[in-house]
Amino acid sequence: MNTENRGVARGKTPQPITPRPPRSSRRLLWPVAAVVFLLGLVAARSYINRVSTERETKRLLETNQGPQAVALLQEQIQSSPSDAHLYLLLGRAFLKSSDLIQAQEAFNQAVTLDASEPAEVARSYFEQGESSGSDASADETRQLFAMAAKFDPSLAPKIGERFYSKAKAAFQLPDVISAEQFFGLATQYDSSLKRKVAADFAAAADSALDRSNPLGAEHYAKESVSYDPESAQKHGQALFDKLAKGLCNLHALGRQRFMTTMLLCSEFGIPDATAKTIPYRFAYGMHLYESGQWVQGIDILRGIAHDSPASCEGQEAHYVLSPPPPGRIVITGVQPVTALNNLTIQLLYVDVSANGLRLTFSMRADGSPQRLYWFEPNSHLTYILDDSGTRLGETADGILGRRQRRGHEFDLAPGEQFEQYVDFPLPTAGSNSFRYTSPLFTWPVTHVKRDLLD
Repeated sequence: MNTENRGVARGKTPQPITPRPPRSSRRLLWPVAAVVFLLGLVAARSYINRVSTERETKRLLETNQGPQAVALLQEQIQSSPSDAHLYLLLGRAFLKSSDLIQAQEAFNQAVTLDASEPAEVARSYFEQGESSGSDASADETRQLFAMAAKFDPSLAPKIGERFYSKAKAAFQLPDVISAEQFFGLATQYDSSLKRKVAADFAAAADSALDRSNPLGAEHYAKESVSYDPESAQKHGQALFDKLAKGLCNLHALGRQRFMTTMLLCSEFGIPDATAKTIPYRFAYGMHLYESGQWVQGIDILRGIAHDSPASCEGQEAHYVLSPPPPGRIVITGVQPVTALNNLTIQLLYVDVSANGLRLTFSMRADGSPQRLYWFEPNSHLTYILDDSGTRLGETADGILGRRQRRGHEFDLAPGEQFEQYVDFPLPTAGSNSFRYTSPLFTWPVTHVKRDLLD
């Protein structure tokens, strides 16, 4: 039997024999292994040094030793001038010291050395911007977030939200100027925030309205419209819907709240369909009427009284247009006036009839005799000026309780008193008051009808 096949015959598998490398190849492997080992040691040492440097830098910055951290990093960079991470740490150290120029130079060098660093640079700016509180100026915060967005544009919505939070906090102080600046920055970074900002300003307008601050309310309403006209108009509609419930009881609503609310509705904007409704036309007419735009307001109220006489708005419009109710109005609480040195004059009452007004005055001579001269009615000398600005001349006058003496003149003894009446036409439609004027004196404003808002 062949001895080479004995192992096979006995059921054993022959094992392959690995040839040994030549002696010359083995001599070459040792230097390569040594180089790899040394490179590994260098990399490990570099990593350990980086970790150690990063820890020490963090400790120095946390203990407000910014200059020491900068010095440490600059020393390390001298040994490793191509280490992008060291420049990144140096930029962060400069940020902590609020040296934005040096920080930018260090970050730019980090990005130049390693194209993967921009995200880390952006995060450094963003985190510093977040940590900058009341000790940092608003300008610095803006610069930090602007640089963060420059290195990583995807951070813009997050930055917008941070500015929005700062704006809300400033509004609570209240620091309105800062709040408005931060709101503007928030929407620059994230335009989707405009609707939220518009709603915030609309709410501020409502709050100012409740605090009886019409100027503030008007300002906030304009700001709301500037950010999102569509949502501002919706707020204006909601504001008017609330106002419309009190239009038939304007006295309870009050003049200031009504006038300011209508001003806000105008600023926010009202849909065309709402502007054509009877409630809004009435409210708009009353706003014009009360703000001195008499002719325009009266024309609108006349239209409502004609088109919708059965509605409460039509009835209120009819009241505004109607003359003062007949009857006597007793004048109280008004101090008398003095004419010709010692003639005391007091308006006693106003009689209202379908034909006009009769004013009755009391006149008394005090201290010494008084001679009065009587003139025929003269609309250029004696008249009333109603609150529409219409001048209504005297139609008749006379004396009650005594007769004239010596034609057109008579004398009053010391302490003697008499009553004089003067007749005028009814005030124009919509007038609630008038002012009496004569050659002797001018009487304060006299009300003959209640204003709906009084």
